[in-house]
Amino acid sequence: MFEWLKKELRASVLKRSLKKAAPDKFPYDSGNDYYTSTLVNTKSEESILIDALIGENIIGKRWENDRYSIPVEISLRETLEWNIQISRFYGFARYDYKSVRSFLIGEYTFRPFRNWLLDRASQSLYNASIKFQQDRVEVLRRLVELSVSEAIEENPLLHTPSPKSIVSLQSEYFGKRIYGHPARNEVSARFRLLIESLVASGDLKKTQQHEFQLEAQAIVTLSEYQRDERKHKDNVRHHWLIFGLTLVIAIATAFGVYDTWQN
Repeated sequence: MFEWLKKELRASVLKRSLKKAAPDKFPYDSGNDYYTSTLVNTKSEESILIDALIGENIIGKRWENDRYSIPVEISLRETLEWNIQISRFYGFARYDYKSVRSFLIGEYTFRPFRNWLLDRASQSLYNASIKFQQDRVEVLRRLVELSVSEAIEENPLLHTPSPKSIVSLQSEYFGKRIYGHPARNEVSARFRLLIESLVASGDLKKTQQHEFQLEAQAIVTLSEYQRDERKHKDNVRHHWLIFGLTLVIAIATAFGVYDTWQN
């Protein structure tokens, strides 16, 4: 009785997942809704990618030489000592179910859809709050802060900034939700130009066509910017002081003239 129930549950789960079986290749896209189903032997760790369920026979490919390549057919009854593992690709997310039980709980509590709704709400909030006023100094300051954070996690004195792709740099600066923003293409184009300008000024070094490395010049640039900012603030403060003194003198003079005229 128990084996019959286990077999029927497995058949039901596989039928559900195989209705939306993932193609061999598919893009990273918000419209994704696919499943991949595999059998994993609990003793030998042998793995089979499931392509179809015909009657009570599973049709698939066995893992060999770094890929699923060997055609195989196995009866459902023969798989009771195997684990069924299913991955669902829903939007940009991936959900891995390690057993029939976890699959049933996840799917029938609408876990992917609930997370999708939460993600959409978070993306909408991000879209409404993010500001794309890209400033060279602010971007450079952020890159230095990230490099210092990485150095602290390693050996600070021996740390050398590693090359990073333009995609990684943009993700670290704006967050990964930038790729879900409606203005992402314009923002990406401007960000690339800004990074190239930092290469031209010696603050970054282009190690490959789309990879960049932080240079020591970045500290000099930030120090000079902070010095200029202090000078600017001092000048503004000085001008306001002169204006205040001039205003006081003018008022005092006006009172003196008025007092003389009254007498």
